[in-house]
Amino acid sequence: MYESLDQFIQTETSFITDVEEIVDILYDMGQVFLYDTSAIYSHELTFHHHNDLTFHKYTQGFPILLTDTVAKEMRIVEDQDYRYLDYLSNFDKVLYVKEENLIDLLKLDYELGATRSKFLIASDRAFTSIQLLKEQVKVAKQHFSKSEQMIFSAFDSFFLENGNTNRGELSLLWVSTIIEQLPGKTTVTFVGMDHGLYDFVDRSYFTTRKTSPFSNVITFLSNDTLLQSCYRNNPNQEALAKLIPIYRSPDRKTCYFRKVNKVLNLNQQKEKIGNKEFEQLVANDEIEIIY
Repeated sequence: MYESLDQFIQTETSFITDVEEIVDILYDMGQVFLYDTSAIYSHELTFHHHNDLTFHKYTQGFPILLTDTVAKEMRIVEDQDYRYLDYLSNFDKVLYVKEENLIDLLKLDYELGATRSKFLIASDRAFTSIQLLKEQVKVAKQHFSKSEQMIFSAFDSFFLENGNTNRGELSLLWVSTIIEQLPGKTTVTFVGMDHGLYDFVDRSYFTTRKTSPFSNVITFLSNDTLLQSCYRNNPNQEALAKLIPIYRSPDRKTCYFRKVNKVLNLNQQKEKIGNKEFEQLVANDEIEIIY
């Protein structure tokens, strides 16, 4: 048994952990998939039971990114069968970032003062949904020289006190707000199943008064949007029908827009859709899935 997650990552995986290499990959490839635990769990099951790698094909070789919280939620160290590592080994580039080291992504391009300023901006946006953490960012601004330590300490304490609920989702959002502050232009795709992830990102980037051009390069991918995208790339209804029971849970609510005579109705809806109905809606182009 490994003494720590860090030791396991360094010894047993080919995850990319070097900060400079991670930033270079983000610059060079211009796109990254921020992978939430719920989606990894779903995709690992489909790989294990059906040998299906639909999401892997969808990424087209672009990197996926995990945080240390996501790795902990997978219980990757306790996974004695190495099922998660077996699944993730299919990806060419798995970027791994620890939340406490997020500021290091900025240090490569900015002087220390500018790094801290941008880190504070990123943290303020990331914590839009959690008033207590937003207040801690304000406090940290008054103690500029140790602001990063104060913010991570507040982040860590908040989630420990709340059973780490939604920590993985918020950590991915925090990664995206850091990427927003980098000089390069990187498209970010949040890959998840839980609606908490969508809600966090939505409140930080799409319903806030502090709009950002970065919101134009943010996309979401759930299993439902994955299926719709795959069908549009290859309009084979028989293939779609085979994938739907593998990837969909009809009990999960789908966010979508209806189409009326092929024209988008801008009333966003969120409801459960049965698998057979989902197949017909996608095949007949009667729906635009958001998440």
